[in-house]
Amino acid sequence: MVQKSILVDSLAVPPKHLLSLDPGKATGYAIFENGLPTKHMGIIRGLDEFDDFLSNYVQTFGMPDIVVFENFKLFSWKAKQQSGSPMEASQVIGEIKFWAKLLGIPVVEQSPQILSVAVKWSKLELPKNHDNSHHISAYNHGWYRDWE
Repeated sequence: MVQKSILVDSLAVPPKHLLSLDPGKATGYAIFENGLPTKHMGIIRGLDEFDDFLSNYVQTFGMPDIVVFENFKLFSWKAKQQSGSPMEASQVIGEIKFWAKLLGIPVVEQSPQILSVAVKWSKLELPKNHDNSHHISAYNHGWYRDWE
């Protein structure tokens, strides 16, 4: 269920407050205001910590106009390595969708495949250390605004 409700390009007005997320066991976040990144970005490690982040988000940062996040699909060639996994990315995505629906915030799901183009646009490369890249991934998802 993807809601694509905001077009942001060179002629359109960007959202006042955009929350961008890279969901997983470690969830990256980046906040944009009026189309520009803010100093607010980081990595939330663990599902309980992510629950706290969402629970306190509006009081801490304000109400987002839109939430963008990287979607997750389990491909057959990766299914064996994920066997027995608690699928944290799927759990976080469910929380994002539920939270956004409760607050009436539109969501946009983006494929991880957009990152190569997003990095070219943002000029912010993903670190080689994947464990320390989630906030940069979230930043690039927020920068990539090709919505219908």
